[in-house]
Amino acid sequence: MRTKVVGVTFSNEDGSSRTRIIAGMTESDKVCIERDPFNQYDANAVKVCVLKNGEKKQIGFLAKDIAAEISPKLRKNVTFNVSIAGVGIWNDRPFCEIDIMEVASAPKEEVKPVTSGPSFTPSKPSGPTFNPTRPSGPAFTPSKPASPTFTPNRPSTPSSTPTSSTARATVSGASQPKTTPVTSSPRPSSPTTPQNTNNSGCLGIMVGIVVVISALLVL
Repeated sequence: MRTKVVGVTFSNEDGSSRTRIIAGMTESDKVCIERDPFNQYDANAVKVCVLKNGEKKQIGFLAKDIAAEISPKLRKNVTFNVSIAGVGIWNDRPFCEIDIMEVASAPKEEVKPVTSGPSFTPSKPSGPTFNPTRPSGPAFTPSKPASPTFTPNRPSTPSSTPTSSTARATVSGASQPKTTPVTSSPRPSSPTTPQNTNNSGCLGIMVGIVVVISALLVL
């Protein structure tokens, strides 16, 4: 669609003149359209801007009837290609005509539900498991040093071995010889005579007398 930009004689909010901007434009310049939701006169207002030296400058608006058609699409992020059909000064008045073409969006591919078939999980052949065993060596248990034990010596008691009155000896396969008891006659005990006791007493007295006499003679 081709349409004429309106409001080209007004100034922008930053004070720049739209007439001077259009006077310096060429048909090769890039232009774009965008919504102006804060416009107090039209809720569907769409402004037209030109890109010059890396800056975006507004040159006017779309007509109200065309803006009512395009603004809802811009709200839905529909893309438009905008190009300049004519620009310049005519009878001392700036003018600019643009071509607006909606970019057709690619049709959405129908997503078909994928039916899940039976899942197959290949099982790995289980090989022999190898568990290395460590050779069991002799267990070493440190032995504690044995503390010396003290056992008091008990006095040995003489063991009394009962002797049998009659010793019997048995020899296998031989007859025991008969023993004839020998009877010994008791010896007559010699009587102790009291004379020996009297003689020893008299002898002691005599020795004592001799010692006394010898002492006297010495004196």
